[in-house]
Amino acid sequence: MLRLDEVRIRLNRRALVRGSVVLTGVEVDEPDIRLVRDPSGRLAFELGTPATGARDVSWATSALDRLEHVGVRGGRITVVDEATATTWTLPHVDGDAWPGPDAWRLQLAFTVASDTTAIPVSVDATYRTASGTFELQLSSPGADTGAALAVWPASLATPAHAWVTSHVKDGRIRSTVLAVSGRFAADGERRLALDGFDASLAFDGLSVRWLDAMPPVTGVGGTMRFGRDHLDATVERGSLERLQVGPAAVHVAWPPNVPPRLAVDARVRGPLAALAGVLDHEPIALGERVSFRTRGLEGTSTTRVHVAFPLEPRPTFGKLGLRARATIADAIVPGLAGDWDVGGGAVEVVVDDRALAIDGTAAVRGIPVELHYRDRFGHAASRRLDVAGRLETAARQALGLDASSWLDGPVDGRLRLAPRADGRMAADVDVDLAPATIDVPALALRKEPGAPGRFAAQLTLARGLVASVEHFEASAGAVTVRGKAGRAAGGGTWNSVDGTAAFVLPDRPDADALVEVALRRQDRGWQLNATSREAGPVLRAYGYENARGGKLAIDATIAAADATDPSSVRVTLEDVTLSRVPWLVKVVSLASIRGLLDVGSQQTVAVDRAVMTAVATSPQTFEIRDAVARGPQLGLKLAGTVDRERGELDLRGTLIPSYYWLNEGADRIPVIGPVLEMATGGALQGVDFTVRGSRADPVVTVQPISSLAPGMLREWLKKVGW
Repeated sequence: MLRLDEVRIRLNRRALVRGSVVLTGVEVDEPDIRLVRDPSGRLAFELGTPATGARDVSWATSALDRLEHVGVRGGRITVVDEATATTWTLPHVDGDAWPGPDAWRLQLAFTVASDTTAIPVSVDATYRTASGTFELQLSSPGADTGAALAVWPASLATPAHAWVTSHVKDGRIRSTVLAVSGRFAADGERRLALDGFDASLAFDGLSVRWLDAMPPVTGVGGTMRFGRDHLDATVERGSLERLQVGPAAVHVAWPPNVPPRLAVDARVRGPLAALAGVLDHEPIALGERVSFRTRGLEGTSTTRVHVAFPLEPRPTFGKLGLRARATIADAIVPGLAGDWDVGGGAVEVVVDDRALAIDGTAAVRGIPVELHYRDRFGHAASRRLDVAGRLETAARQALGLDASSWLDGPVDGRLRLAPRADGRMAADVDVDLAPATIDVPALALRKEPGAPGRFAAQLTLARGLVASVEHFEASAGAVTVRGKAGRAAGGGTWNSVDGTAAFVLPDRPDADALVEVALRRQDRGWQLNATSREAGPVLRAYGYENARGGKLAIDATIAAADATDPSSVRVTLEDVTLSRVPWLVKVVSLASIRGLLDVGSQQTVAVDRAVMTAVATSPQTFEIRDAVARGPQLGLKLAGTVDRERGELDLRGTLIPSYYWLNEGADRIPVIGPVLEMATGGALQGVDFTVRGSRADPVVTVQPISSLAPGMLREWLKKVGW
């Protein structure tokens, strides 16, 4: 027997007038209603009171079809799912049902209580009797996140329940709407099957850990919608460390028979250091994969990040579906170029599972540059940093490329940095020298601004400084210099240069005149040694057009700019023919010495060997301190100054006719003394002269014939190698 404490009924008035009792409505106070779903899906209906307990009244449900209204006040509904051993109890339920021939409509209002809060819930449901289907919509104004998740049955959308309850906490769930659709089996057994599940809710202040190894996003606000096998969240705002997150879209799916997947598409703004700190966590671990230090990064970033990967097994880098693009302002990246810090950057960064790319503008050691960086993860040899910019004198000094002694003005350079197998950085340099002035007198290398010029080199860097130049090539005008250079360990002074200088002459465009050059650091200056087997073309490159053939050797000391001693040079010529030497022709003509008249007529002088010692008194002026020459026609001793810029000479010297000794072979030297004694009484006859004025048309004066003592002759012979 079923006993209820209080039941109110409604009768049909017309039927009552006719003497019949027709029940149209029932309202029950504080009933205890149990809906039990067994493992096969059959549904049983039990009714009672807290005092009497519930009894199975499934047999009576058919009688409800004849009612117009059924009401429950203060009731208790318990839902038991035996398949999952889950029980869900709803106390304090007020509800109304309106049975009809085609469909039932149900409205419920109840409060779900927990230890800290009470959650008001309303339900609106429709059951269509013909098809056995139903739709149910549950709504709530919300509650604290913990309380809301506590009343979510684990059997309802089990995968979503498991993920949300383990990854979401704090904050508040605001308005919530849950829609469920299903059907009862048509075999009369009232088996219940769920066909559809869709829930939407708003939230604020949540703490969400999207990945177990990553820090949580806090203060998350937005909306979420999920079904039985997926979850979609739209995040309007949130904080990740010191980063602001949002908008963002999150998709979590639990497809049948495959591992669950997570996809996130988010915009993130904030300090670059905070972004790097987040990306340093597994599974990305950015700091372990790039060549520069992620600690010490500065700047502000605006980033869009996309990841998509299975949650099982544990996600690993390279399989994250990572795509990120960041715009960074005021960036400082320590050690991006080996030991060179990059600062003041306005760059765009693109990163994925395979590689990192950085493009933009920045400053390297204070020098404004355009930069492009490429790094394939796991392939250290693929790292490249391309830098382009204009280098003023101070910028070159900052990079350890000071060339102020021969290079003045800006140059436009391109630099590519890449790691070497020994851990040091290699640099390929390409510099446009056109804007600069170049003056290297020792190499006849001179260029005015605007004239073409180029410098290319392969460098080795150590601790941010150029340690060596493995190969370089510099060209300006008719001169091309190739070679290598080294410096002291630890970025000390440059101490060696070895190379060749090639001179291309207008009348010999296909044949270079080569000079082999070696420079060594000596005290505060340089020691230069240069040799060439083509003295004539080389001298023409230095501005003397009237030389042919021969060999050349130069030994020079190049002083530092602030040195007290001037630069000096010793030049040795062998087997060279000089032509059209105006001042020499005038000296010969004025001397009228027999044996030298051919020089005046032929305008050529053959030199077997000549040795000159000179010092630079200014960048364009040098002083010949001592020069001697011998040949089949004459011997010469010379001193004075030459102004290259003004083309002026101030020379003094002595000319000796060839018939006194110059035609004598080396095997005759032992008898020179007796010959001199017999011919001149112990002295030689020579001509003293001076040459002053322009190189093209100098003023020449000749002194009367003078005598040279044998001791002076022996000194001359020694200098010219006899």
